[in-house]
Amino acid sequence: MAVQETRQGDASSDSDASYAAACAAYLAATGGPPDRRWRALLRLATADPVLWAWVRPRLSYTTGVARLDGRDARGAALGPSQRLLLGVARNLYQGQGAVDLAAVAEGLDGARFGAVLLALDAYRA
Repeated sequence: MAVQETRQGDASSDSDASYAAACAAYLAATGGPPDRRWRALLRLATADPVLWAWVRPRLSYTTGVARLDGRDARGAALGPSQRLLLGVARNLYQGQGAVDLAAVAEGLDGARFGAVLLALDAYRA
């Protein structure tokens, strides 16, 4: 099964809308805005529609749990750039796993790399 990746031009505006919707859903579920870990996770997960479809059912805003173990992420469901985004998300959200910054810089297109930078900024805030 071939993995479909979104085109760079489409990804940025769609991911901004998806991110805003995810933050609104978090606020509705918890009564408060997402903290820095959740903001970083949501920014990265919504940067790619295939990744967001994989991550979304693994989130529980009310219990504060994101199941990003990635065991099934190695399968055909996620492509290389999606796995890179997931690795960064896992690192920022759970504080687990090493992130190969060279692979991130070389393996992501402009929109997805931009999402990594936005996620890092959200994490630092």
